[in-house]
Amino acid sequence: MTSTTNQEHVVAFPYQGAWGPARLLINLSACLVQMKTGVTVTLLTSDMLHARAKIELARGLGLGEEVYARRVRFVSVGGGAATKLDIIDGCFTSFWEKLDAEKEIVCAACGECFAALPKPDVATASSGLSRQTSRRPPYTSRSSSGSATSSSRHGLYPILRNVRKLLGTIDALQAEAREVLTKAYGADGAEKWKRIEVLRDAVLGEWEEGGAPLRDVQAFLASL
Repeated sequence: MTSTTNQEHVVAFPYQGAWGPARLLINLSACLVQMKTGVTVTLLTSDMLHARAKIELARGLGLGEEVYARRVRFVSVGGGAATKLDIIDGCFTSFWEKLDAEKEIVCAACGECFAALPKPDVATASSGLSRQTSRRPPYTSRSSSGSATSSSRHGLYPILRNVRKLLGTIDALQAEAREVLTKAYGADGAEKWKRIEVLRDAVLGEWEEGGAPLRDVQAFLASL
């Protein structure tokens, strides 16, 4: 996130256009623009999620809060219904280069043109936190030769739990996203789903006859 005198620009991108991460980022965007008046969020989506994302934001805002929606910009990077990582990578890179250069961008889904905003900072999320932290993550850009440069070392120290060194580049972010998705759809993901199913059954079982939630609801209704 970067700021001018009164303006801060946040860019969010749910990798591969999955709805679960997209929905979390939409809700986070709504919270950001409500908490701070100078924040504008550019949320990059895929073509197939563009309309759904707008509806989700509208559902999350209460009556009289529609004004906040004006500071959340939904921009499709294109790709149609594609889910292949190489296609998503190419679409994202094209839009990121325009944001990095503080240029206007055009939504691939609806053709709406969005004005240029201050250059955003970028950091690798979900990589863990180090003890050396900063209010602002390091800004990463690409030189003319394609190599990544960083204006700060904050946030790039090794992760304490696994001593993994962070690079803070777009390529590193893409590689990490691929790793997460590979695990999610592989044996690791299958094992986690088994544990979730056990937890789900335990929670739903509480609503069966004799369960505490059901008893509380019945007691409440009886008191009316």
